[in-house]
Amino acid sequence: MSAATGIVRWQSTVDPSRCGVELAGYVSGFHRLEAELDRGLGKADVPNPAFVFAAPGSTRPEDIATAVSQASRFSSEARMCVALDEEALSATDSLELRKANVGVLLDRVDASTPLSIISADLIEAVRFDETFLRQAAVDARSACVLAAMLGLAHDLGLATLGAFSRVDRTGEFVFDYVVELPSA
Repeated sequence: MSAATGIVRWQSTVDPSRCGVELAGYVSGFHRLEAELDRGLGKADVPNPAFVFAAPGSTRPEDIATAVSQASRFSSEARMCVALDEEALSATDSLELRKANVGVLLDRVDASTPLSIISADLIEAVRFDETFLRQAAVDARSACVLAAMLGLAHDLGLATLGAFSRVDRTGEFVFDYVVELPSA
């Protein structure tokens, strides 16, 4: 997640009419989520996003519970998700997530992320760490690990998010969503 607060648009690489929205930098102001999303979506011209997600920015169970509660109360046709890294996911009550009907985006996935975490039932989407993506663009072993993780995620029917698409010697790493670059 970026340090700046704002709306980040994730563009589908498959269907240009589809996108997702990240609420970036709302760690301390998660209670303002709905108002900020309404305000931000109006400015960003993002009609009907497929999903909306935000990271609670904490592994404290009470902070995660607050984020899940806010996401579950949000009124939108978009799928509401919380972005949790491996540590935050392990500190989360999976029963509460199921009851809240909030999706989980596994965040900051890199070469050290166990494949068993990616295949957990609660995971709906995977966002790969930018540092890992840059490494995979120049290192053959990292590229193999990324390709295997992407293959597993796609085989499991998970959405995959990458900060950018890079080409290796065998072709592109295929992410379902990439960060939309601002218009020039």
